[in-house]
Amino acid sequence: MLMAMLLGLRRWMTDLTHTLAAAAVTVEGAIRGAVKFDGGEIPLAMMHAVQGGKSLRGFLVLEGARLHGIDPKTAAPIAGAIEAIHGYSLVHDDLPCMDDDDLRRGQPTVHKKWNEATAVLAGDALQSLAFELIMLAEVSDRTKVLLAHTLALRAGADGMVGGQAMDMAAERADVPLDLAKIEVLQSKKTGALIEWAVAAGPRFWPRRMKNAMRRLWSRTRPRVSDCWMMCWILRVTLQRLVRLWARMLLPVRPRLFRFWVFRAQKTAQLNWSQRHVMHYRAMVVTPRR
Repeated sequence: MLMAMLLGLRRWMTDLTHTLAAAAVTVEGAIRGAVKFDGGEIPLAMMHAVQGGKSLRGFLVLEGARLHGIDPKTAAPIAGAIEAIHGYSLVHDDLPCMDDDDLRRGQPTVHKKWNEATAVLAGDALQSLAFELIMLAEVSDRTKVLLAHTLALRAGADGMVGGQAMDMAAERADVPLDLAKIEVLQSKKTGALIEWAVAAGPRFWPRRMKNAMRRLWSRTRPRVSDCWMMCWILRVTLQRLVRLWARMLLPVRPRLFRFWVFRAQKTAQLNWSQRHVMHYRAMVVTPRR
């Protein structure tokens, strides 16, 4: 039993590794397709910043989209957008004014391979590229606005940037952070972008519902048309029957009306007579006490 569980876990880890590698290739392809190589250093530095990672956030976007029936080609620009934001944050985080790191993912950091100015500009370009990728995605305009707005919130001062500021302030503080503040810091610095990546797939749902409704209408439109035609034929037939019935009863209509009036009068008189007879019987038969 234990051996079977271990084999299953190993198989699952192997599949996860392959899926992450495929997601990294998809994300890198989406970013590379949007970057314009003009012979300068900035495009090369941008690609250097997003290569070699696990692309976990892009993987979450692709898997969330797949769970909601979205084609990976449609979700690829959105996955590239979140990885571009993550890459820009790493480039700026490695600068000497912040963490001053020399290596990232086993490769020299951007400011070490080029210079600090190139690193700053490459990070800025990656941030702009993220929103460009969202606008290039083949989704509805409403979905684009929703994704861009939420990404700006998660990557700004209320999200990743705010968490990084809290981290730098904690390094200079005399008193260490308690557990509650550490949780807030990590939820902003790291969790904000992961939360956006997980929620990106369900935000494709309106487009999926629209496509599903289109497919349903294309299948049921012939039947609906047939039902509408049958209802129209039934309506016309009933109209003709009513007109025929009216024409047939037109000569005898006055006599029928007089017969109905006479019958109503007789019924009213009979009811009045019966009420008086019952009242008389009650007075005569029932003795007074």
